[in-house]
Amino acid sequence: MPTSDPPTIHNSSSSKPPSTVAPSQNLDFVPPPNAPASLRVAQEVRKRAPVGVTETYIAYGATQKLYKECAAQADYTIPEAADQKGEIPKTAGGIDRGVDLHLPATFSTWSQITMLHIYLFAVRIRHFPAAHAPAWQQHLLDHFFFDAEQRMTTLHRITAQSARNRYLKDLFVQYRGAMAAYDEGLFKGDAVLATALWRNVFAADDDVDLRRLACVVGYVRRTVRALEMIDDQDVAGGLVRFAEPGRDAALVRVRSRWLDRPFVQEKGVGG
Repeated sequence: MPTSDPPTIHNSSSSKPPSTVAPSQNLDFVPPPNAPASLRVAQEVRKRAPVGVTETYIAYGATQKLYKECAAQADYTIPEAADQKGEIPKTAGGIDRGVDLHLPATFSTWSQITMLHIYLFAVRIRHFPAAHAPAWQQHLLDHFFFDAEQRMTTLHRITAQSARNRYLKDLFVQYRGAMAAYDEGLFKGDAVLATALWRNVFAADDDVDLRRLACVVGYVRRTVRALEMIDDQDVAGGLVRFAEPGRDAALVRVRSRWLDRPFVQEKGVGG
């Protein structure tokens, strides 16, 4: 994702504007034919059980699909990890390096970009009814940490449980910090958001391409807005897809006319 173009949201179910149905009704939806089997089964169970009995089951299945969409944005593989005698390639800094067509294929890159997309879904889930939102957010986060631990074992050969626990604890601290920083950026403006993205997604790289950073800032803003326009039913059904990035790549390369204007000291500013 910190490559060329910022993605938009593609709604694989419909292009309907936000529903006028009460959110609590939206969440009690009838899964479409192409919904995951788990959701269709849960709907049948719900007919025979109270809402609280099946809420966790439905949230687990739907957030698993949403999570897979988040994790796919910077996915990578390490073919050598399948061979117990093979040597895993390293970056110049000694970090396990995988295979990806566009991104630095490391666990750190994958986790940061995945967390950014989890944040985008979490912002949308906050608009669910208060009784539903916590379970959905927790399941989304649980899927991430389960997958992260699986990658540590299968791709990076971290077999000691104590070592994985230590890395997972560090990852949780990073997650909390990133979520707070992105919230602050959405509230305070693009400069603050850009700083949060530079620190997390771009690993505070002093040589970062500012045009790429600007693309990601625009991507976050546009994605948050696009998710607001998608019906609760489609989000709860796991029917949201991130489209390919690219919409702002040409725009951020255009020289601003303000760069050619002389600097003028404003009254009351400076000495």
